[in-house]
Amino acid sequence: MHSSKRRNTSRQPKPLEPLEPRTLLSVTLTPVNTQTIDPTRQTWVVIHGRGDSPAGMAPISDALSKIRDPQNQFFQVLALDWSQDAHPATSTDFSEEANIPIDGQAAADALKALGFTASLSAANLNLIGHSWGADIAYEISKDLAGGVNRLVALDPAQDAKILSQGSDTYDTDAADFAANSQYALAFLSSLWGSETAAARADDSIIVGYDNTSWGYASLTAQDTTAHSLIKDLFSTILRNNRFAALAAPISHLFAPDQLTSSRTVPWKRNHFSVTDSQGFLSYGSPNPYPAGVTIGESSGPFDAEIRAAKTTDGAATVWYPYSLRYYTPSSGNPNVDVSTTIAETFIKILPGDTNLDGKVDFADLVAVAQNYGGHHKLRSQGDLTDDGNVDFADLVQVAQNYGQPQAAPLPAPAPLPTSSSKVPAAKPLSKPTPVVFAIKPIKRNTILK
Repeated sequence: MHSSKRRNTSRQPKPLEPLEPRTLLSVTLTPVNTQTIDPTRQTWVVIHGRGDSPAGMAPISDALSKIRDPQNQFFQVLALDWSQDAHPATSTDFSEEANIPIDGQAAADALKALGFTASLSAANLNLIGHSWGADIAYEISKDLAGGVNRLVALDPAQDAKILSQGSDTYDTDAADFAANSQYALAFLSSLWGSETAAARADDSIIVGYDNTSWGYASLTAQDTTAHSLIKDLFSTILRNNRFAALAAPISHLFAPDQLTSSRTVPWKRNHFSVTDSQGFLSYGSPNPYPAGVTIGESSGPFDAEIRAAKTTDGAATVWYPYSLRYYTPSSGNPNVDVSTTIAETFIKILPGDTNLDGKVDFADLVAVAQNYGGHHKLRSQGDLTDDGNVDFADLVQVAQNYGQPQAAPLPAPAPLPTSSSKVPAAKPLSKPTPVVFAIKPIKRNTILK
């Protein structure tokens, strides 16, 4: 499961040129927070799955665009739209699975046109995909000579041939996310996900949602709930990583800058397994793992297990990780592994609170005043609007919320000792004018027309 990684190589980049709109193709890349893509900077490409669009991944794109790289610059974020080839005619039609390698190649060629050479893609290009989008990410990593830096797979799709509805020409279970990336992370969060593909990442995490079953009874939208919730959970994890001062010990383990081949993880790898002994399983059990699904805890290709719970943040419903369970060698006997659990609460962030102490007071006003007119500033330095600047908008936010305390953090549900026991939208992304990148049309298989 864990492969050795290549070392990054350096190469003198060519001068940047302004990007111009190009001929539209079924695969497009649209910048989320910049109009000029610099391939020498850390860049994330966010990729939606079957029946989805960039709007469905907007909370993730938005959260990534507000996180800074080690050089204190916001990540560049691109949204990949391949919805024209990912929207089936019916809910039981999975034949468009065959479009994945075609559109992956188209996206890779578009990224090359933006200046991502072999060395720059290996150092600076990062991909995150949900469901079939994870397979598009895999295809992109294959088609770029240097591979990519990071690849995050959110419940990568199981092969549709299992449902007797998919394509015979493409196998999503064969995806190897670690093969062409410096580091790969995968989350398995439903029976729609491929445990085979997810297990090939460098770190593979099982996710269970309170009161939401992994199972499916039929090919309906209702039964894909757990498959889709990983998007909400990961956007919360990213949101928590915008602020180093926030008490979020689980989320901080998955901070973008922590996802490297040299990372030190607290868990002993290869300790969990997933076994599905039935095909279609009953939906709706409060236990996220219905009858027929067993989470083993002695050996296997998975490394840890997250439990997630639901709460509200203003008008939005959010899922957050409240428990992370993993194994470590016993201090008394290194040949014996012991289970370790860490907890996290969801902390609401009060507008105007620069130091995240749960209240807006004179200290926050001072932070804004001392950095007023500054650029490339952090929240702790008065940038409350996430634009890097400290200006009148930040001062207004402090003034409008001055004297307000934050409600006490929500208590975390009690972590359960074993996985066999019962287990306890954001606004649409505000985008700049789309700048579309494309390549010459690719001749498609006439079968897919």
